[in-house]
Amino acid sequence: MSRPNILRTGGIELDAAQIERLREFAAMLEAANKRFNMLSRRTGNADAILEDHLMDSLRALPLIEGRSAADVGSGAGLPGVPLAIADASRSITLIERASRRCDFLRLVKTRLDLANLEILEADAREIEPNPGFDTALARALAKPAQALPILARLVKPGGRLLLFVGDGSERLPGEIEGRSIRSVGGPAA
Repeated sequence: MSRPNILRTGGIELDAAQIERLREFAAMLEAANKRFNMLSRRTGNADAILEDHLMDSLRALPLIEGRSAADVGSGAGLPGVPLAIADASRSITLIERASRRCDFLRLVKTRLDLANLEILEADAREIEPNPGFDTALARALAKPAQALPILARLVKPGGRLLLFVGDGSERLPGEIEGRSIRSVGGPAA
């Protein structure tokens, strides 16, 4: 089966090199998941990871504002790594407190040659950003009521907070502390 040279999905266009990097990242996640339970024991092979996790992560790309974004509680690098692959012009910082996961993320950065990706091994609640990120996002950090204050303190005034929501049953406020809030998945605020 031939691989596409260009993939268009959700208003995002990826070239062959980006698609190959996403596939390589999915394979790395599959291998790491078997050893360290990075995603879930139920998570399938690299193709399922690509579809269920990486393509899902890319849904945030059109919602990011500015040139700098923080993926808070990055875990296995989701959504930050796919976003860094899809947009090399934007600086993406992965904030993760678990050393083992940060070691994996550093390997990903090196192997995929992602110059626009930074890994910060820290608890997001203890970071003093200066001047702050344009956007902060989280895919599986905490419930919105707990996640939003953590994200808000990392973002410049006027910036944006993005939360991945499952079925959208929990409504998000439109803003917090002068920062706009958008949901990725589910209904918008």
